[in-house]
Amino acid sequence: TTLGTVRVSALGAKTTIFTVPAGARGGHKVEAVGAKGGIASATFSVTPSLSLSPATGAVGTTVSATLRGFKAGVKVDVRWYNGTSFRVLKTVTTSSTGGASTSFRVPSGAARGGHKVEAKEQATAFKASKTFTVTGAAIAAAAAPTERATVTATAVKTVRPSVTAVPTSTATSEPTAVPTEPELEPTANDTATPEPTATSTVEPTETPTPEPTPTETVEADAAEEASG
Repeated sequence: TTLGTVRVSALGAKTTIFTVPAGARGGHKVEAVGAKGGIASATFSVTPSLSLSPATGAVGTTVSATLRGFKAGVKVDVRWYNGTSFRVLKTVTTSSTGGASTSFRVPSGAARGGHKVEAKEQATAFKASKTFTVTGAAIAAAAAPTERATVTATAVKTVRPSVTAVPTSTATSEPTAVPTEPELEPTANDTATPEPTATSTVEPTETPTPEPTPTETVEADAAEEASG
């Protein structure tokens, strides 16, 4: 692969830079070939590398991981560290140039701060690592009280109308009881007063027994006159 072309000075020297192309880990010859056939070379050793995007975020953030410079066609574990312990988030197989790409989500429960993310070949000790900084743990913790405060306010509003409704039910029962008592008193008075008047003893004056007395008296007087 041609990385670039440069023009040398009168002394045949030139300094330049180039980007290392994708390649499996190990030594790679870098050669400079002059226009008139001169050749010079050096060896560049490719080592594994890992890049993360983004490198900071909250729990649950999706992170893209790019692996370069591993051995071709091998399995590589992507590990998430909490202190010295780790968990494997993904396992990938590298391409013919020793590269691979994958993504993972920041694990739940990850503490705020820096966490090592490591890509390691399963069969060897070759590895590369980067630091991911969890910044969302404190934000998530602060959001929880806000939700609780909202729920508390809603509960207070619900309780107050129910307390106000208690006087309403009491007021309704009082008017109902008051009209009932006056209705019973007039009924009792009306029934008691007329009944004695209707059973008066005025009627017996029509059936006295004095009428036979005038008849008997006249007959006796007539008898006396006849005897005299």
